[in-house]
Amino acid sequence: MHKEWFLIVLLSAAGCRNTEAKGSKQLTLAVFMSGVFTNQSEFGYEQVFLTCLDLTLELLNNDSRLLPGYFLNASIADPRCSGTDATRGLFEQIIQPPTKIMIVGADCSVSSAPIATLAPYWNLVQISPLSTSPQLEDNVTYPTFLRTVASDSNIVMGITSLMLHFGWSRMAVLVQQEAIFTTVLSRLRGTLETLKLKPALEFTFATGENTKNIVHSLSQSSGRIVFVNTYSTHAAEILCQSYHLGLTPRNGYLWIYFAWYPSGWWVLPRGYSPLSCSAAEIQDMLQYSIYINYQPYVPTSELYLATDIQGLTRAQFDQMFQERLTKIHATGTSLQDQVPYIVDAIWAAGLGLNATLGQDIALENFTYDSDNTSALIYQNTKNLRFRGMTGIVSFDANGGRTGMVRCFQYRSNGMGGISEGHLIGVVPSSGSVLFENELSDIFPYGVPIDKEEVYISHALFVVYTAISSLGILFAVGILIFNLVFAKTRVVKLSSPYLNVMIIVGAILFYIDVILFGVDGGVTSSAIASSLCMARIWVASLAFTLVFGTVFVKTWRIYYIFSNARKQRKTYKKLIKDGFLFALLGCVLLVDVIFLIIVTAVPSARLEISNQEQPQSVCLCTATLSTHIPGVYK
Repeated sequence: MHKEWFLIVLLSAAGCRNTEAKGSKQLTLAVFMSGVFTNQSEFGYEQVFLTCLDLTLELLNNDSRLLPGYFLNASIADPRCSGTDATRGLFEQIIQPPTKIMIVGADCSVSSAPIATLAPYWNLVQISPLSTSPQLEDNVTYPTFLRTVASDSNIVMGITSLMLHFGWSRMAVLVQQEAIFTTVLSRLRGTLETLKLKPALEFTFATGENTKNIVHSLSQSSGRIVFVNTYSTHAAEILCQSYHLGLTPRNGYLWIYFAWYPSGWWVLPRGYSPLSCSAAEIQDMLQYSIYINYQPYVPTSELYLATDIQGLTRAQFDQMFQERLTKIHATGTSLQDQVPYIVDAIWAAGLGLNATLGQDIALENFTYDSDNTSALIYQNTKNLRFRGMTGIVSFDANGGRTGMVRCFQYRSNGMGGISEGHLIGVVPSSGSVLFENELSDIFPYGVPIDKEEVYISHALFVVYTAISSLGILFAVGILIFNLVFAKTRVVKLSSPYLNVMIIVGAILFYIDVILFGVDGGVTSSAIASSLCMARIWVASLAFTLVFGTVFVKTWRIYYIFSNARKQRKTYKKLIKDGFLFALLGCVLLVDVIFLIIVTAVPSARLEISNQEQPQSVCLCTATLSTHIPGVYK
């Protein structure tokens, strides 16, 4: 038997010293972890995993409340993230004594699936700390499978909740052709259909295939809300390629990733891809992107809560773990993000066995034919509820981890890098998103829309801006002429100071032409949205100044000529420009009060929203206002 396939771990010396105190009856777990014995020492897999296993079993064996009279060992196999190797490893575990009482693992779903298919034939209960494939939710195919990590299908709930909240009707999905991802896609299709949302734009590729073609296809499509349904290495490649095509959050794209990607996944090994991105480019691409987590997230405030694992807090366990890594001069940090889930899986196995022992079952007599004992172990483990290193651990009807969907964002750490774990909202069982921050903080470039924006042609905008500018210059010239020759008889008879109001109104009209041409192609979506109200203010005041002044001047003429001829001179003296300015001011005051109300009341305020038409139309809309259209594709 080769070392890379099989190893019996008898714990550390500290654990062994307690064997006599607890008893000499040995129980052995079959533990599957990829990369432990496959020459990946540069990543530190072996050091990190064996230290985690050793420390967790030591804590479990030293707990006098658990498995009294028994001592728990582990037999390790390396399935190498392969279904074939996992199957061979399982057979070797079964053939090689001692008898295994439970299986912990595997990490990769592709390895867990064949183990979970075969384990019931030997009455072995399996509990995986890291396998997230929705395929493993099938209780018929995998009747003895449990996991302390949630299924990836729960990400669908987070995505569709965001879509409903923001009114998105379609999205794009980049899919790697592996069972773990195609199953998620299948769930997403069904959910979108149930919610009567548009089918997703799907871009699929085979494992190992260059993703350049699908990223280019995405750039040519109308997809703006993009779910990356791939392994992290391909996601990193897609991220860099997308940056070079301008598919960034700054340009209106929203990228959604899995939460189980390893820390720093976006940094590809040198030479992995012909494309490369600088730290600043990666930051521009990742910042404000979202990843969705279904795990019972442990906030910083809960790191110091005592768990049911020897009463240790998460912070205390982390300190013990790091001290052991330091003692053995561990060189790698890979797998450390997954350590808490591995700890909880091993502890759940111990608690499940302990609960079965309490039902007068002699665990040392377990054989691969012990149907009743296996059923009790499965049921007792499935009924567990305890506070572990990843929060409250309990299982749903399908043997998956219960929890709440949480949405996180990648953010700049202020030092040219990216930080993780910025919670922006949660999705309770009701399905409605509860945001922790203002939307302006979550989407500083404006809330993304699910359509390609078709902006006003830059050439057309320049032409109209030039014409409007000429109009403004002409109006200013007339204004100067009007003021310079104000005392000239002909100009004086036309009420030059009232003429100033008409000219100012005309200038505002010309300015409004320019404002209506400013859209997302010229400035950010947030500024374009704020211009919705600015356009209404300028247009309304311009109209009032121009036609209000014409009205009061016309009214004065009417008032004079509608009276008796003998009274004309008297009335003409009474109706001065000051009186007409007062009338105009009253009309302007009513206008301003109305505009203030419209601006202050959220239900009346104009903002950009998207309406479904044969073409997608972006409108400045409000409950109490009219539509100000702008066309989007």
